[in-house]
Amino acid sequence: HDALPIFQGLLYLHDQGVIHRDIKGSNILATKEGSIKLADFGIATRADGPKDSAVVGSPYWMAPEVVDQSGATTASDIWSLGALVIELITGKPPYHFLDPMPALFRIVNDDCPPIPEGASAVARNFLLQCFQKDGNLRISARKLLRHPWMMAAKRQADQSKRDQFPQPARPLSGYNDTVQRVQEWNEALKCALLLLYLAQTLRRSEERRVGKE
Repeated sequence: HDALPIFQGLLYLHDQGVIHRDIKGSNILATKEGSIKLADFGIATRADGPKDSAVVGSPYWMAPEVVDQSGATTASDIWSLGALVIELITGKPPYHFLDPMPALFRIVNDDCPPIPEGASAVARNFLLQCFQKDGNLRISARKLLRHPWMMAAKRQADQSKRDQFPQPARPLSGYNDTVQRVQEWNEALKCALLLLYLAQTLRRSEERRVGKE
């Protein structure tokens, strides 16, 4: 579930009209508190700004529309996120075995980057959605966060938090309130009986003292 906060951060960026344009493993930072953050906005641009067809970014994570100079969009970040997920799974980005130029050629001409062997069906579906060749048809960050793979990651993250910081057990209010009232009544009854015993003892002692006199 390491990718979950990255997707949440990217959704925020896209909602603000920002395209990151250089999402990759080395631009993901982990704080000592365990937070995951996107970094290096040096080539970020506005989604509603002038169209920029420059080939910018890092080759192995680059979307095909960036490579063929059609211009980056928020969908280009989604492609890069798919490449990042492969990097997180395997330790290397797609086409890592090629030099940058042949890798860019393959990004444009292949139907899809190689999916890691052993990827589950739901993870494979997730990656295929990220790697939709037509940027206009590529899924958004908001919809990706509702993908079953991300939902499962969120449940796992929530469970980890609950395991790390367990909540105190909540009492069964009706039953425990009744038990508490009975216990309080018993304590009050014990105190009353004790006072009664002390009073009777003092009275008998006084009666014996008066009888002797």
